Parts: sequence; C-alpha cells; structure tokens
Amino acid sequence: MTTTKQEAGAELAEIRLALVATRGENGALQAAFAHYAEARSECSSAKPGRGGDLGSFPHGRMQPPFEKIAFALGVGELSEIVETDSGLHLILRTA
Repeated sequence: MTTTKQEAGAELAEIRLALVATRGENGALQAAFAHYAEARSECSSAKPGRGGDLGSFPHGRMQPPFEKIAFALGVGELSEIVETDSGLHLILRTA
C-alpha cells in the first residue's frame, strides 16, 4: 500500500461526493461506484467485471464495523467512509 490513511480518506471523500452527485440519474450510482471500485480499490472485489461487488454475505463474515454499516443501509444507499482494520471503505448496498 502506497497511500497513507489520510490520503485515502481525502480521496474517498472526493469519490463519495462524486457518487452522491449521480444519485438522481437512473442506474448511474451503481455504475459510477463500479468504475471507482475498479479504478481505485485494493479489495479483490474490485477486479474488472466485479465493480466492488462483494455479493451477499451473512452476519459474522465481515469485520464488525463494516458489517454494522452494511446491514444498516437501505437498498440503494451509500455509506459514509467506514474504517476497519483492513482500511477505509465506501459501501453501496444493492440488494
């Protein structure tokens, strides 16, 4: 990892603002999220074609801070920046 936590947080804040700006456009939020995930995420879910999609997961599979926010979001909602032991995240709930 070559990005500091502070740099990653600043970049995620900018990305989140860009994503929020797409909310009113039909399907644009999910497409934009996939674009940013594939371009900037270090998670394996960011591989081309996955677009940051983690798929469905049960309680107990993810780190507690991530899981707490993911299960609290409504379908189509975008999280604030979430910090876990593995880094900083944005979560878009799609189902």
